[in-house]
Amino acid sequence: LKKALMQQLLTGKLRFKEFSKKSFHKIELGEFLIPTPRPVPRPNSPYTALGIRSHGKGTFLKTIENPETVMMDTLYEVKENDLIVNITFAWEGAIAIVKKSDEGSLVSHRFPTYIFNRDIVIPEYFKYVIQTKRFVHELGLVSPGGAGRNRVMSKTDFFNIIVSIPTVAEQQKIAAVLNGIDKEIELLRKKFECLKTQKKGLMQKLLTGKIRVKV
Repeated sequence: LKKALMQQLLTGKLRFKEFSKKSFHKIELGEFLIPTPRPVPRPNSPYTALGIRSHGKGTFLKTIENPETVMMDTLYEVKENDLIVNITFAWEGAIAIVKKSDEGSLVSHRFPTYIFNRDIVIPEYFKYVIQTKRFVHELGLVSPGGAGRNRVMSKTDFFNIIVSIPTVAEQQKIAAVLNGIDKEIELLRKKFECLKTQKKGLMQKLLTGKIRVKV
């Protein structure tokens, strides 16, 4: 359901009545994304680093126990609602919006961060755009390289990617709908895990005779 709604809402095939007379417009990323590096010296004590999963699966955190193993002297701080890209694996969809729980973590120069001009595009909406097959395809086109996984995204060409965007008001409504579905998916996932745990417990008891079925 979410995939179908994303496909229709993000392309303008499905519109809210109040926005039906306002068309989507094409715009380059460079018109609303602002490069925002926040350099800091490499810590001398353990610190939290941020990574990005491929295929649009978001960010994750890890603790670097021994900073001396990190070759770079300068790292970069991330903040909530940054757009962040792993330029080495952008072609695999390693791009995300930084969550509140990620704020303050550190990345290398291979993870450029951008803030949004919110008068044009809001991160709450754009986090769904970057999950689409079309956008990941565009990331592949701006990530030249040889065979295998050795491909690096051109930050200049990244800014030239064109996306089709509705008004900010419609972005807010689309984001609210899709975010609501995300929350429902998470609740269903938790229910599913509970049912799996319940099944394991029942199997253990039924298959060992601790619980008997009355005939």
